[in-house]
Amino acid sequence: MIAPCRFLGPCRAHLVPAVRTCIALGALSLGALFLSALFLGCGGDKGTTPDDPEGRLTLKFSYSIDDAPLVMNTADYPYENAAGNEYKVVGLKHYITGVQLRRLNGTSFESTDVHLLNAADPTTLAFTIGQIPAGPYSSIQILVGVDDTRNVEGGLPATLDNFNMQWPRQLGGGYHNVMAEGRYKAGAADSTWTVHLGKVKHDPNETFYHNHVVEVIVPGSGISFSDDSWEVSIDVNLNQWFVTPTVYDFATYGSFIMDQHEPQEILIANARDAFTVKSKVRL
Repeated sequence: MIAPCRFLGPCRAHLVPAVRTCIALGALSLGALFLSALFLGCGGDKGTTPDDPEGRLTLKFSYSIDDAPLVMNTADYPYENAAGNEYKVVGLKHYITGVQLRRLNGTSFESTDVHLLNAADPTTLAFTIGQIPAGPYSSIQILVGVDDTRNVEGGLPATLDNFNMQWPRQLGGGYHNVMAEGRYKAGAADSTWTVHLGKVKHDPNETFYHNHVVEVIVPGSGISFSDDSWEVSIDVNLNQWFVTPTVYDFATYGSFIMDQHEPQEILIANARDAFTVKSKVRL
């Protein structure tokens, strides 16, 4: 109940203005009461304005050499590629950006997040994307590397991890898309192999630096979301990077390929078939 307006003093000269003031205050109080009831009613009945259903996707990555889990920093050379190089792996890092969930009608949902994966650190090998509109998606597409917009000097947050992935300024700057390296047998000795993908000119006379990322449409990755969560495990077969469509020989391209576009192009083409779905689980 709205409290009656009280007048102070008996003077009749102030009666009419006071009444008008009382009426105005009463109207304002009624309006405020109405608005309060309206907002309280909306907040209490969530069924009147239901949120659109959303999905959540967790991507988990693992690494292998053909059918065996990747083991790094071994004393010997346990792996062999199609060129006959016996090798071991001492480091493997890469970015994942531009995760897209693609629909059959050509549209897609895309995440703008950047993720740096380090095969030696299991805590970096999974991430979750939320607020995915409900519905069926035919495939998952990822960029292995940093997209063109952000693969520039200072394009990513100034963290130690990103600093350690920087690409030389004289080669275009930005960041390594992929940084993998190890050792391989070279006759009686051994030598270094590297898979460093980033920016490089295709012609010494051009001014444009091409950003060498791997665009992968992961086979068998279709999912339908309906206000639920899914976990998709993706395995990366490192040996596939050296097999098809072009056999990659460590001895041919040497230990430094950062300023060479040909080996980077070969590795990109080979890597597109290295990503496979191990499992899809609704959580």
